[in-house]
Amino acid sequence: MQTLRSDESGVLAAISNEFAKHDVSIQAVRQDGEGDAASLIIRTHEAPESRLRATVDSLENMTAVREVLGVMRVEGAGA
Repeated sequence: MQTLRSDESGVLAAISNEFAKHDVSIQAVRQDGEGDAASLIIRTHEAPESRLRATVDSLENMTAVREVLGVMRVEGAGA
C-alpha cells in the first residue's frame, strides 16, 4: 500500500493505529519525505481482504492522509 501524507509528527502513529484497529499487522514501512508531504509504503502480513479494505477506507478518511496512491495484493510463497 502506498500513501501520500502530511509530514507532521504523530501522523505515522495515527496511520499504524488504523491498521491495529482493523487487526492488520504491519510487516515493513518505508517513508520518504517530499517537501511538506511524505510518501509511505506499507507492507503487511497476510490479512483477509475485508480487513485490508476497512483499513484503506479508514485511511482515506483521515485528514492527514492526502491520498492512498495504491494497494497491491501479493500472495504465495515468499510474498
